[in-house]
Amino acid sequence: MTSAERAQIEMWLGRPLTDDELESVPTSSDLTESHARVLAHLYRKKSGTALVMYIHHVVPSAGIHGAHRFVAEYDGPPSNDSTSGNLRMLSTYEHFLGRKMNRDEQQRQNSLQDLSAKQRIVARELARGDSIVAISYLTEIVKGSSGHERERMIQALSAGTKA
Repeated sequence: MTSAERAQIEMWLGRPLTDDELESVPTSSDLTESHARVLAHLYRKKSGTALVMYIHHVVPSAGIHGAHRFVAEYDGPPSNDSTSGNLRMLSTYEHFLGRKMNRDEQQRQNSLQDLSAKQRIVARELARGDSIVAISYLTEIVKGSSGHERERMIQALSAGTKA
């Protein structure tokens, strides 16, 4: 983790990270209670970018793609029910879009085929900036799709073909 990344995470936390919180683990299933507290705090702050940076550092074997996938699938702390309907990486998506997302664009779908025209446009716009961010968006709004299906959807939308 670079000093700038650490500073950003600590800014979101409002305090310095401890040695326990910075300790790397082999897989996400090996995350400790210290890691879970940091994740819960960053989740409540809706900092998808800080969550990705943190996971990328503490679970280096996941790589950046795995860190994005982890964050997109992270359900937050067990007692968190007030934000259960929100997209975890909303601020990241809005950053890449350069605007606020409306409710229609954040609506959960049962399949990729159920995506609205607005959601397809958002996925295409995100893919222009970063295909991993676009795949994270699809992961959040369509829980039942496979990674391969999401990648094919992004490729089709980027190419301008019907997905």
